[in-house]
Parts: sequence; structure tokens; C-alpha cells
Amino acid sequence: MLYKGINFNLNSVKVPCGIKSGMWEVIDLEVKNCASAIMSVKIESSDNIVTAFLEGELDHHAAKGIREEIDGTLERMKPAVLNLDFRSVSFMDSSGIGLVMGRYRTMQLLGGKVVVKNASLHIRKVMRLAGLDRLAEFE
Repeated sequence: MLYKGINFNLNSVKVPCGIKSGMWEVIDLEVKNCASAIMSVKIESSDNIVTAFLEGELDHHAAKGIREEIDGTLERMKPAVLNLDFRSVSFMDSSGIGLVMGRYRTMQLLGGKVVVKNASLHIRKVMRLAGLDRLAEFE
């Protein structure tokens, strides 16, 4: 799907995983911008936890599509915890800070929390300088 100059390849799978646990969901989103940088997110959700595995370069070209995909899952699942896994993020500009701040606001409305996981030392330092350690837990 082409959206405002960004090519989205989206695959969504929903599989029931039990009577009490509701739905288990896996979503893959790959974003390609005009400069050929690639950012993808794989979202897994189970029970009351949503985990977004980010991969690639998180810049302003990719951030909007990633935000929309995460927000859509949060609206459907209404989790208590959002894990943002930065293990495979190779670059992040201020859009990454905005991504965390916006998901913090969303999770506050849901009565939940944000956990930033596996961020590189450099990305963690930038996030802490921006004050994100007051909004999200870091692991």
C-alpha cells in the first residue's frame, strides 16, 4: 500500500490463544521511504502486554507509520504494558523520542505503562537526556 510517499507492506495474523487470555496478535509492518531507509515493526500481544520490536532506522520518514501501527494495536488490545524493544534500531533521530512520548500519553489514558527495552547505550543516553526516563521504565 502506498501512503504519502511511503510504501507499506502489512501482514496481520490473529490467532485465539485461550479462553481467559483473549487474542494473541502478530503484526509485521515494513516502511520504506524515498531514501531507501527501512524501518519495520513486529508487534506481539498476549494477555495484557503489547511488545513492539523495532528494527532499522527510526527517523521522521518512518515514524508516522510505526506510530499508527502501534496505536492501532493499543486501541484494540488496551494493554497494561507496552514494551518498546529497540534492540535492532540502528539509528534514531528526535522522532524516536516523539514515538516514546506519544505512546506514554496513550498508555497513561489506558492506565498502563511504557517499558523501553534493549536500547543501545547511545540511544538510551539520548532518551535520558530528553527526560524519557521519567516517563518510561528502561530495561
